[in-house]
Amino acid sequence: MNKHTPYCEVFIDQLIPKGEKWQEQIDKSLKDCHIFIVFLTNSAIQSIPIKKEVKIAKEKRRDEVYRLHFELGYSARKISEMMKVNRNTINADVRFWYETLGKSFEKNEIKGCIIKQLTRYENQISRLTEKLESCQDLELELNIEKLIAEINNKTSSLYLKILENHTEPQTVEENEISQLARKLSALQIINPIKESELLTLVIKLQRCKIQQAELMIENLNQFGLSQFLQSGYHNFKEFSAMRGYLSDKESKYLDDLLVQYVSCNSDCILEKSMIQEKSNIVKKIREFT
Repeated sequence: MNKHTPYCEVFIDQLIPKGEKWQEQIDKSLKDCHIFIVFLTNSAIQSIPIKKEVKIAKEKRRDEVYRLHFELGYSARKISEMMKVNRNTINADVRFWYETLGKSFEKNEIKGCIIKQLTRYENQISRLTEKLESCQDLELELNIEKLIAEINNKTSSLYLKILENHTEPQTVEENEISQLARKLSALQIINPIKESELLTLVIKLQRCKIQQAELMIENLNQFGLSQFLQSGYHNFKEFSAMRGYLSDKESKYLDDLLVQYVSCNSDCILEKSMIQEKSNIVKKIREFT
C-alpha cells in the first residue's frame, strides 16, 4: 500500500490489503524504491525477513554503483552526490566490485574481458573519430578529442585496478596444519588457548600475514577443530590425536607434562626446587613445539 505525501510516495507493509500477495508487494517495492529506511529495534535486529530486505536494498545500491562507475564512468564522489549516499559507503561499494571482479577472474577470463572491453571502447573511439573528421567547430573538436583521451584512460585504469585485486588463491598443505596443531597442543599446557586469541597466536607462531593465518584457522576448523571447542577454549591435543597428528605415545607424554605443570602451580609458595622443575617442564614443552 502506498501512502502519498506532498513530497514522496511511501510504502508501509502494514498497510498492504488483506488478500494481497504480501511478499510480492514487498519485493516489488524494494526493487522500485529510491530510499530505503530501516527502523531498528531489538526485535528488528533479530528478524530474518528484515535482514533479507536490508540485503536486497544493499545489493540494489551496489548494482546501481556498478552501473554508474563501470558503465558510465562516474567517480565515487559524483555517484555519492547523484545517489545522495554517504561517500564512504560508495567508496566501499566500488572497492567491493573491484575485489569481486579481481577474485572471479582467472587469467584467461581477464584476457577475454579486456579484449571485449577494448573492442567496445574502440567502437566508441571510431564513432568519435568519424565525428572529429567532419567537425568544423574548433570547440567541439577539442571536446571530442578530450572524450577520446578519457576513454583510453578509463580502459587502462579499469583493468589495472582489476589486476591489482587479482591474486592467486592461497593454499595450505595439511603438513603445515599438522605442525601448527602439534605446537598448539603443547603450548596449551602453559596457557589454555581462547578462540578469540587464536588468530594472534597463529600469526606469532607462523610469522605470517593475517590472511595466511585466517586461512590456516579456516583449514583447522574444516578438519574438525570446531568440534573441540568448549566454553570458548580449544582442545588442540584431543583434536591432534583425532587427526593422527599425535601418536598415542606423544599424547600420553603431553598428558604427563600437563599433570606435572599443574602440580607445580598448585603450591601457594614455590620452593626453589619446584621453580626449577617448572622451568624444566616449560623447556620440554617448547622443545616439543
